[in-house]
Amino acid sequence: ARAFEMSERAKSRALVDLLASRRNLSEGGGASAPEAGRLIKRMEVLERDSLHMEGIPGIARASRSVEMDSLKRQLNSVSPELASLVTVSVPPLHKIQARLSDNEAILEYFYQGLDVYGFVVTPDSVQALSLGRIDVDREVMQLRELIDLGRTSRYHRAAARLSDALIKPFADHLTRDAITIVPHGQLHYLPFQAMLLNDRYMIEQAVIRLLPSASTMFYLDQETEGQEALLALGNPDLGNPAMDLPGAEREARIIG
Repeated sequence: ARAFEMSERAKSRALVDLLASRRNLSEGGGASAPEAGRLIKRMEVLERDSLHMEGIPGIARASRSVEMDSLKRQLNSVSPELASLVTVSVPPLHKIQARLSDNEAILEYFYQGLDVYGFVVTPDSVQALSLGRIDVDREVMQLRELIDLGRTSRYHRAAARLSDALIKPFADHLTRDAITIVPHGQLHYLPFQAMLLNDRYMIEQAVIRLLPSASTMFYLDQETEGQEALLALGNPDLGNPAMDLPGAEREARIIG
C-alpha cells in the first residue's frame, strides 16, 4: 500500500507539472499574482530540497514539512484555483479502492531506469510486484514501429513478449469487466488494448480506460451543471509537421 501511494505521488507530481507551468501561472493577472508567485517559488525550493533528504536530521525534515503545509494554506487562501493545480494531494489507498466497482481493477506501473514495478488494486486487495529489468523505451518503440509497418507476425511476437512481462504476472487479478490502466513514462504510448491476456486481446475481455494517475478518479463523474460553452482540443502544434494529427483536429471540429 505504501509503495502504491508513493507511485501515485510521483505520478501526481508529474501530472501537475504537465498541466501547468507554475511560473507562467503565477505571472497571471490579478492583485494576488505577486504573492502567489512568491509562495510558489518558495515551495519549489522546498521541493528541490526534499530530493536530497538523506542524512538531514529529522528535526530539519519536520521543519520543512511544517513550512510546506503553511505555504499550501497561504496559497489556497490567496488563489484556490492555482493551489489546486500546483500542489499534490494523494488520497490514501482505501479511498481509491472505495471508488472502484466490484468488477473493476486498477493496473498501475512505475519504473526507474530498467527496473519496472506493477500494482493491481481491487476494491479489497492490492498486489505489488517487481517485474524485473525491462528496457521499456526500446520495447515500446519497437512494437509501435512493427504496427506502423504492418508486420503482423512480428508484431504478435513482440506484443506477446511485452504482455508476458507486463500483464501475465497479474492475470489472476484481472478477471474483471473493467480495467483502469495507469501507465508510466513511455508506457503511455503502449496500446494496452492490443496486449494479450490469457492469449486474447485485452480489449476483447474488458472495458479498458487509461488515466494519468489513479487519484484522478476523484475528478471524474462529478455532478456538474450543463454548460453552453465547449472547449475542444485537437492536433497540438509540436513544431514538427510529421507529428500533426489531422484526424484529431477533424474530430474536435465535428464535436464542436
